[in-house]
Amino acid sequence: MTIAIGTYFADGVILCADTKLVDDNGGVSYGGKICGMEGQATFAIAHAANDANAVAMLAGKMLNALESVTRQNQIESAIKEQMTSWQSDFAQTSVPLLQFLVACVVQRQQSLYFCQPPNIVTQKYRLEPATIGATTVESLVPFVLMHPRDEDDPDSLEMTAESTLLKIAYLMRRAKKENLYVGGDTDAVVLYRDGRLAETKRPEMKQAEEFSEKLDFYFKYACYGLFSQQSEEEQKAFMDRFTSLYLRDAKAASRLWFPSLEDLGTWRLSNQILLNQGSLNYWLRQ
Repeated sequence: MTIAIGTYFADGVILCADTKLVDDNGGVSYGGKICGMEGQATFAIAHAANDANAVAMLAGKMLNALESVTRQNQIESAIKEQMTSWQSDFAQTSVPLLQFLVACVVQRQQSLYFCQPPNIVTQKYRLEPATIGATTVESLVPFVLMHPRDEDDPDSLEMTAESTLLKIAYLMRRAKKENLYVGGDTDAVVLYRDGRLAETKRPEMKQAEEFSEKLDFYFKYACYGLFSQQSEEEQKAFMDRFTSLYLRDAKAASRLWFPSLEDLGTWRLSNQILLNQGSLNYWLRQ
């Protein structure tokens, strides 16, 4: 199994996934689990399964079908047709469990879908981040990705791509730490509402994941301060120390940006950009 996370941000949709592949026999390999394309519309698919070859094949078929989509209301039927056809080929044999997250931008409208053969296609809306595969961090996803709501802030998902990726990095690190079947590098793709598509570099996500360990420290530290400091003087001393640590790490966090997103023209794609060779997926750059 694996993990993939999909979520909206202020100007589009993000998909990310780990790169560890574990088959039913316990064999381990590594490869990409996200494919995508640009054309009349922009699509990306992340997958999770216990059969890497089967899931990569179906993801490719789904991507080919989406190539002809020009309207939002065509997405669901295009995906269902491919999944139903794929499953019908198994007849009486055991069908692998496959799950997908499909991110779309059609006519400047972004959308995110959870999909599972033979015919489950469920649209996720702005306040519904989605995960597939390992469920280790599922309960943390809304807690991390959605900042607190208040009367002056009706939309709790209005974040930049970069800040959203930093939050996803925390979730990916936790998943890798807590689940034996999740691991390797993290791939992430960003679909912008104007149709642009960008891919982060793996070292960028690795650096963000390593830094995110500080969030666990702050949670423990805040619990200690909130529940253990009795007097006003103790609380003040705690807050002075907390503020000092926070400002130090906030400065470091501000440098954890994603240079790969600064030049979105670094790679443009035509037709299908995933080739499956065994367990390896290759991005095709023009």
